Amino acid sequence: MADNIDFNPLEFFGEGEVDEDVEKAKPFIEDIILQQKVVTDRELKVRLESMFFPWIVGRALDAMEQDGMIQSVGYVGRTARRMRVPEYFFVPYGTSYDSVVGIVNEKRQVTRDINAILTAHAPAGFHAEHLFENAFLSLN
Repeated sequence: MADNIDFNPLEFFGEGEVDEDVEKAKPFIEDIILQQKVVTDRELKVRLESMFFPWIVGRALDAMEQDGMIQSVGYVGRTARRMRVPEYFFVPYGTSYDSVVGIVNEKRQVTRDINAILTAHAPAGFHAEHLFENAFLSLN
């Protein structure tokens, strides 16, 4: 019976159809990004959770990046995939990495430290790694 079911998501939403919720979310996201200069998707989802579902914010971010309104930036150099630290951040389109690298690193450190406290992991190992990384980078 169910073997002949073909699901086409374009039939549900329509090809090229504008998602009204995404369009409503875009100005709010843009305001936050312009004010904060650097944000994570999680940060935006939490800030806007009383107005939009998280998946609406996620789709709006994707659409804004495709439209050239914002861009995502990551870390320069080695990245550790531990403690659920964000791997990329959103900034206004055309923003130079050098102008936001300090904010990116601060947000990474704060997120790492908060996650260490919330998950009861000892942050000393992460702190030692961070000190080593800073020392290594200062050798330029």
